[in-house]
Amino acid sequence: MKLYHSPRTRSLRVVWMLEEMGLDYEVVVLPFPATTNPVLLAINPLGTVPVFIDGDVTMIESNAILEYLGRRYGPTPLVPAVTDPSYPAYLDYLHFGESSAAAPLSHIVRTRFLAPEADKDNWTVRKIAEIFGDRVNDFARVLQSRPYAAGDAFTAADISVTYALVMGTLLRLGADYPEPLKDYIRRVTDRPAYKKAAAL
Repeated sequence: MKLYHSPRTRSLRVVWMLEEMGLDYEVVVLPFPATTNPVLLAINPLGTVPVFIDGDVTMIESNAILEYLGRRYGPTPLVPAVTDPSYPAYLDYLHFGESSAAAPLSHIVRTRFLAPEADKDNWTVRKIAEIFGDRVNDFARVLQSRPYAAGDAFTAADISVTYALVMGTLLRLGADYPEPLKDYIRRVTDRPAYKKAAAL
């Protein structure tokens, strides 16, 4: 298995999952942003990371790679069985972490770092930040009834959601995180696999 990875990007999810599962892999670390890196563009014309290669398999969507790893190299408690009562919540929050939380933040990143100075603080960016706040506050309410995204156990859904929460913090949107959310972030980012992934 080979992973093309860039710090502070969605590929962190994949490194974290690989470490949690104790799988052997090779990582190629590319400087951020990697979008114009010729090595990456030769493999993925979109210029995005992660790019994950496993034999004849090539994948570029971080959460899909988490699902692939869990199913292909499991069973693992990181991916509940479809018969497990926690499976629907697992699936919901696995996708929530990207589609509802992290994906909109990409527009803030692009605007803050690439837009002309006069456009860096516009209505759309402010609205995205507001919606992100609403969504993470809703997730914080979930944590009042259970310790992790899907229930009592840490799963790949937590990997997905935590990436979005950490990204929000890096974008200075985390100051208003409620305490249950801050506690959750502290707990999951204290895991050795996360620390190793974040250090790359």
